[in-house]
Amino acid sequence: MNEILKYFMELWEFISSIIYSDIFKKLFDKTHIPDIQINLAKVYLTVNDYQNAINTLNSSNNNDINVLRLLALAYYKTNLYDDAIKIYLQISCKEECIFDDLYNLSLAYNDTNDIDNALKYALKAYNMNNIDLNINLHISSLYEQLNDYENAVK
Repeated sequence: MNEILKYFMELWEFISSIIYSDIFKKLFDKTHIPDIQINLAKVYLTVNDYQNAINTLNSSNNNDINVLRLLALAYYKTNLYDDAIKIYLQISCKEECIFDDLYNLSLAYNDTNDIDNALKYALKAYNMNNIDLNINLHISSLYEQLNDYENAVK
């Protein structure tokens, strides 16, 4: 286990040295920005550096759904629930919307104590994947918060 941790620390040091090098910054021209910034943001998210992920993704000016997902996740992880909700709502209107988008939107609403909207999107997520244990438990919890114990036990 210590060897794995040591490996990841060395890998992070290597990646950090590349990220902060002048050569890397010079490569950051207009032709490579989207791919580099998205991958850089993924690295930041992996090491729980959410603010740098947010800064990187915001500077990309990319409205690709995968970029929006990463940005919403970063906002959520930094407790910026309103910003996460705004982006997840954009995603929820797209054809490419998936279960995780709706589930995460529901979690963000729940964290802002907007239980009605949390339940609304949890039920939409449930309709996409009704066998997921987490969504079933989440829906029960939401009904319980609404004092609707009959639906909470279904």
